[in-house]
Amino acid sequence: MPTVSRRFLPEVQMLRAVAVALVVVYHLQPRLLPGGFVGVDVFFVISGYLITGHLLREHERTGRIRLSAFWAARARRILPAGLLCIAVTLTAAYVVYPPTQWGDLGLAGVAAALSMLNWLLAAQSVDYQSSLNAATPLQHFWSLGVEEQFYLLWPLIVLGACALASRHGRRAIAAVFAAVVIASLSFSILEARAQDPAGYFLTTTRAWELALGGIVALVLPRIRVPDVLRSPLSLLGLAVIGVGALIIGGDTPFPGTAALVPVLGAVAVILAGTDEGRFSPARVYRWRPVQRLGDMSYSLYLWHYPPIVFFAAIVGRAPGWAWSILLGTAAIAAAWLSWRFVELPTRGSAWLAAHSRRGLMLGAAGIACTLVLAVSLPVTAHGTEAKWVRAAAAVDARGAQGAAAMTPAADRFFPDGTVAMTPSPSVARHDQEKLLPGHCMAVPKAATTPVCVAGDAHGTIRVALVGDSHANMLAPVIVAIAEQRGWRVETHLHASCPFNLEERALEVRGGSVCRSPNAATLKALLADPPDVVFVASWASGDFEASDTGQSPGVAGYATIWNRLTAAGSEVVAFKDVPKPRSNPLAVDCLAVHYTTPQDCGMPRDEALQGRDVVEQAQRLAPAVHIVDLTDRLCGTRTCPAVIGNVVVYRDSNHLTNTFVQTLLPYVEQRLPHDLPGSPAA
Repeated sequence: MPTVSRRFLPEVQMLRAVAVALVVVYHLQPRLLPGGFVGVDVFFVISGYLITGHLLREHERTGRIRLSAFWAARARRILPAGLLCIAVTLTAAYVVYPPTQWGDLGLAGVAAALSMLNWLLAAQSVDYQSSLNAATPLQHFWSLGVEEQFYLLWPLIVLGACALASRHGRRAIAAVFAAVVIASLSFSILEARAQDPAGYFLTTTRAWELALGGIVALVLPRIRVPDVLRSPLSLLGLAVIGVGALIIGGDTPFPGTAALVPVLGAVAVILAGTDEGRFSPARVYRWRPVQRLGDMSYSLYLWHYPPIVFFAAIVGRAPGWAWSILLGTAAIAAAWLSWRFVELPTRGSAWLAAHSRRGLMLGAAGIACTLVLAVSLPVTAHGTEAKWVRAAAAVDARGAQGAAAMTPAADRFFPDGTVAMTPSPSVARHDQEKLLPGHCMAVPKAATTPVCVAGDAHGTIRVALVGDSHANMLAPVIVAIAEQRGWRVETHLHASCPFNLEERALEVRGGSVCRSPNAATLKALLADPPDVVFVASWASGDFEASDTGQSPGVAGYATIWNRLTAAGSEVVAFKDVPKPRSNPLAVDCLAVHYTTPQDCGMPRDEALQGRDVVEQAQRLAPAVHIVDLTDRLCGTRTCPAVIGNVVVYRDSNHLTNTFVQTLLPYVEQRLPHDLPGSPAA
């Protein structure tokens, strides 16, 4: 039986409209539709269905698949609007973002233009610190990368499957497609169970969704859904997609089995086809606004996201309802312009369609121009950054003062009048502790906390450094003191996990796994108590309210500390550092206000708000000693972004490693004099 082709598929247009609406609402108001990102999965099924159907019909009609013609058609359909969006977004980013971010933006632009952004995001997502970085305005191009990689490889698979079918029958095609689905879905499930954040972006975890659409294209012409079942099946599919958008959330392991919800919903709608029954959704999907939204779905997907990210970068918060309506309306207007004056003319151009080479050359030229623009961002920033680096080198050569320059007036940014800072703003963003190997700090979702050894490996006095990334941030100071005093340091570091058994909210909201690893660490410390336990954690960690009668987290800290002191360990707790400016980040603010760093500090009251959890816990654990370095970080009125020519913060809550090094003498002074191995002892 030959494959039947319908030129107009209103149910598919409706699915496109539903998918893009879910994504747009999710990005504007994620609390309203926490699983709206499943619209991307619906798009994948549609693409797999349409593309596979086109390829199979061509092979049945001509006995071959003209790969160059197919790729040229895809280039005409996708690249003009996509590359224009990248170019406009990068140009706007040049105005909106400071030079410190142009390098990352340029890299994202290059990856998006080459349809490889999903792999870049996958590589970045495995780095804990990348979770602190805001999304770029091009981040939504990850899904387009998946689709375009599918367009490149899938025709070759279809061609090979058709060759097998010539010998073994049409079932060979189904077997090949099914093998892709099974392999990719299995890998997707494994990645989701492992809670690997990279798995969300990988083509290999998404290919099954597109391939399943291909199976639908293969079998649909050879089956007939009874008319009486068409409307219920279509309504059921839409309901399943809607329920998925409501119940799936950011904490759901995804894609994995959860992605079956929107994928099977989309398959059901496509299988149902069109129907004019009493309860048919035909009245909805034949409604002109729905069809037009389906027409514009690609352009709307392109243009809706950059303004949302720019708004957050400029205003410092997500848009509220009024701004969401305004941004959504603007996105629809931009999408219509893109669809009407870019998509339609290039897709329907007879001149381009006449020769495949023309479409391919146009696409290659567009990609090349976009790459030049993307690369120009970091190149433009290079001159400014070179000046910063030279100034930083001069500061390093004479010895940066850092914490030593702090005074109550909090105005000693450039103590000797030299307008220079180290590390330079462009380098400060990456100036983090590298003393310990990367595997010594567990990622947030790790089920266990590793133990590493530093300091004097043969020292008879054992000290433990326990906590999250803020404990890791202080590791250079602790290890330096340990090497002076002959201590053996054992680290127990787990990102996003304060050493607190009361803490649970992060496990729900941020995906961290803390209670079990913390309990195991405490058990190990009590079984073989160290002489000293240093603890440090991010004060802004999320804690669930409890009935302890204390502020959230306080009793959890005190309980652990009392158990450690009862076991014979001295406990030294560090008060967390003040909260820096976050809109924009202090280090990005310095890129704009290099000569006036006072514009990038924080009022002391705001910076220290909520930073008293350690002092509160000490009241319940009086044997614990507190190390408070606030007077080295704040004056009486402000907490500066630069002190003694040294940049203080590298991100939204961590100190630069350069500044941490200047804190060494003050930490030594404030440690208890009777600690084992200390000079006084």
